[in-house]
Amino acid sequence: MKKPTASQVDAARRLLARDAQGARSTEEQRAVSLRACDKTVSHLATFLGSAGARAVFARSVRLTAPDFPRLRKVQPAAEGDESPSVQMEIALRGETPDAVAETMVALHATVLALLETLIGERLTSAVLRDAWPDLRASDPKEETK
Repeated sequence: MKKPTASQVDAARRLLARDAQGARSTEEQRAVSLRACDKTVSHLATFLGSAGARAVFARSVRLTAPDFPRLRKVQPAAEGDESPSVQMEIALRGETPDAVAETMVALHATVLALLETLIGERLTSAVLRDAWPDLRASDPKEETK
């Protein structure tokens, strides 16, 4: 799989920023970023099943880890075990809020890239639009280059 495109990174940044609206303290912003993992996996589970959603998350973690070594600590849990945000919080404990945000943007961009590789941009946008109505996963013009 190719690295996430600039538009996928931008979409991930907007997705996380939208959820962080109203968060005042750095702890609130950090909590919002981590809850985004659960929201993403939970929403994907409605389409892919719990195991499928966790598999996409686990693969995205592994693909993002080379650029964000702290993610190597994340051991995606089996169905019914702790949530992805718990694993992410453990891995990112002690990181600055900016480092957490940067990691989460990269991880969510990788989720978008992986989904677009598997099911295409149009279907990825449709799947995620329920959770984030204004999300546009990538720029179709970029795909034609």
